[in-house]
Amino acid sequence: INTVFSYFFYADRQCVLNADQAEYKGRIITYVFKFAEMILQTITLLIFKNIYVYLIIPIVLTCSSTILKGVLIGKWYPFIKEKPEGALSKAEIKETWKNVGSVALYKVSGVVINSTDNILLSSFISIIVTGLYSNYLIIVSAIKTMLEKCFSAFTASLGYLNVEEGENTERKYFIFKTISFMNFWFYGFCGVCLFVLFKPFITFWIGEKYVMNSLTEIVIVASFLVEGLQETIGTHRAAYGLFQKGKWRPLFTVVLNIGLSILFIKLLPDEYGVVAVLLGTILSNLLAAWWFDALLMHKLAFGVSPKQYYITYWLRMAYVAVFCTALKWICSLFTISPFIDFCLYGVICAVVYNGIFIALFWRTKEFDYLKQAALRLLKRKI
Repeated sequence: INTVFSYFFYADRQCVLNADQAEYKGRIITYVFKFAEMILQTITLLIFKNIYVYLIIPIVLTCSSTILKGVLIGKWYPFIKEKPEGALSKAEIKETWKNVGSVALYKVSGVVINSTDNILLSSFISIIVTGLYSNYLIIVSAIKTMLEKCFSAFTASLGYLNVEEGENTERKYFIFKTISFMNFWFYGFCGVCLFVLFKPFITFWIGEKYVMNSLTEIVIVASFLVEGLQETIGTHRAAYGLFQKGKWRPLFTVVLNIGLSILFIKLLPDEYGVVAVLLGTILSNLLAAWWFDALLMHKLAFGVSPKQYYITYWLRMAYVAVFCTALKWICSLFTISPFIDFCLYGVICAVVYNGIFIALFWRTKEFDYLKQAALRLLKRKI
C-alpha cells in the first residue's frame, strides 16, 4: 500500500521538478518526512512494540508528503493546472509507449539483479551467510545511493545539453568525459575507503566475529567498482533517451547473472558463497552490459569509437586496485582499537588518495573544468 500510494496524489507533478532541474525542492520535503517517519517509528516501537503501528506510519507520511509536494508544485508552476489543448497523435502515443516499455525493461532488470544475490545465498548456501553479507550490503548500498543521487542529478542538464548543442558532438563528448572523470574520482575514493575500513568498522559496530574473509571483501569492493564506474554511461543513456536501442540487453544480463551465480555456487565451497554470487554479478555485467552500453552510447550519441573508453576504464580499475593494496598495507602498520583505527584509516585514505589524485590529474582538461565549475558555484553562493 505504501509503495502504491507513493504514485497517487499529484505524484505526476514531480516530473516538472525533474525537467526544470529543481528536484532538490522535492527532495527537501521528502527528507523532512523521512526523518519524521524514523523518529515516530522508533517511538512507537518503544511504546507499543507493535509491527502494525510501525507499518502504518510510513503510509500516512508518504501520502502527506506526496500531497504537500503536489500542492506546492502547483503553486510554483501554475501552468500545470491549466487544461491542455489538443491531443497527441497516434504516432506520438505509440512512440511514448515504446519508450516507457524500454525504460521498464531497464528498471525491472536492475531491481532483479540487485535482489537475486540474497535470494541465491539463502537458498543455496545458508541464512547465516546471508546475514553476514547483509551487514556489508547495508554499508555499500548507503554509499551507492548517495553517489547515484549525485550523478543522476546531471540527467536533466545533460538532456538540455543534448538539445542545445545539437550536432556539436565534440562538446557533448567532452562533458561526458568530464563527468566520467568525476565518477572515477568519487567511486575510486569510496572503493578504497570500503576496502580499508570494512574490518575496523564492522568490528567496532557489531563485533569481530561478523567480519568476513579478505577474498569476500575484495569481491564486494570489485562489484561496487565494476558497476559504479559505469554510472556515467547510465546517466547519459537516460538523458539522451537511448532506451529502445538494445532494450533486450537488460533481460539477457539478468539471465546470465542468475545462471553464472548458480554455476559458481556449485563450483566453490560454501564459505565462498558470497564470492560465488558476486562473481556471477560481475561477469554478467562485464559480458553483457559494460561493453554493449558503452558501444551504444559512443556510436549513437558521440559518433566515436568506444575503444578509448574501454582502455581508460581498465586503467582506472588498476589505479584504484593499486591504492587499495597500498593503503591497506600502510594502515595495517597502525593498530590501536577498532574505533580509533577506523578514524585514523579514514583520515589516511582521504589525505593520501585525494592528495595523489589531485597531484596526478590537476593539469587535465577535465579537472580544470570541474575546478572552474566549482569556483563559479562557490562564488554564486557567496
